Amino acid sequence: VWINVHDMLKPLQKRPGKFLWASERTGFRQLYLFDIASKSMTPVTSGNGVVEDIVAVDEDAEMVYFMGTGDGEWLERKLFRVPLSG
Repeated sequence: VWINVHDMLKPLQKRPGKFLWASERTGFRQLYLFDIASKSMTPVTSGNGVVEDIVAVDEDAEMVYFMGTGDGEWLERKLFRVPLSG
């Protein structure tokens, strides 16, 4: 068993009981919004790119900024922005 260790756990201050978490459950590291109360994970990102680092979370604008690779662009790291809702 191989486990990639990362530090992409971001509790949301304005949404108690929810946090951002990165998982490779699809084969690519993507971001998920985890709700402790319902024990559900909602995808925030998708595709064949890889999330490498969460740069910032703007809870007022409900946006997540992260560094990663795009679909099929493994050699380039870019800054992406996605809504918390996915």
